[in-house]
Amino acid sequence: MDYNKIWGAVLVIGCATVLAGCKSEPSESDIQSAIQQNVDQSNQQAKSIGGKALTDNMLMKVNNIKKLACQDAQSDGSYKCKVEMEVTAPFVGKRQTTGELTFIEGDSGWRVVQ
Repeated sequence: MDYNKIWGAVLVIGCATVLAGCKSEPSESDIQSAIQQNVDQSNQQAKSIGGKALTDNMLMKVNNIKKLACQDAQSDGSYKCKVEMEVTAPFVGKRQTTGELTFIEGDSGWRVVQ
């Protein structure tokens, strides 16, 4: 039995497994979740200030999010992504905008970095 070949195969498989676990850019679903979490936090803050006088139609609503592209932003593992969003905001109504947002993955998933 040639132990060098066996250890070589184990090493190759081990390296492939480690590389397969490397981080990749956020998916469209990850981006949607991160933005929705951000909007939910903002709405919660608005509710705590406005109280019962603040109705649901006075809160921001995410209608649609589309990931256009992402690129590595920094060495900290964050990604700068171009995103197209359609939101409904109080006093403004439904708006569509395209912009760049930075995302970083943490223990509880992806989040928007401000």
